[in-house]
Amino acid sequence: MSHWIAVVGSIFSFLACKGLLVFFGAMSALGVSMSLDGTIWMWLIVAGASVALVGFAINVLHHKNLFPSLLAAAGAGAVYYSYFVQYFDRVETAGLITLLVAAIIDYRALRYRQSKPKAIPA
Repeated sequence: MSHWIAVVGSIFSFLACKGLLVFFGAMSALGVSMSLDGTIWMWLIVAGASVALVGFAINVLHHKNLFPSLLAAAGAGAVYYSYFVQYFDRVETAGLITLLVAAIIDYRALRYRQSKPKAIPA
């Protein structure tokens, strides 16, 4: 079950950012006025990215491949930079997409590791 933490955290972070943006835009187009405090919105995205990083760290122990974790660290770093240093929409979006790509690579590495035949001791 722990191998899903990275995927769920990455998807949650992306949906918390872009999904809520689309949702509020659609509701506004329908004439429904809604708002969410920007600080809460930011912390939802940062929490998702942080949970994803924990999941990537756990998965390294299973598949021994550092590449997805390093890619995820770069993506989460871009998200953190965008929110805590200076906001850039493109940096934030690039970081979220990088987290999703890292989650796909991580999931494939886990599947490859599980499908690999076990060595039979002599």
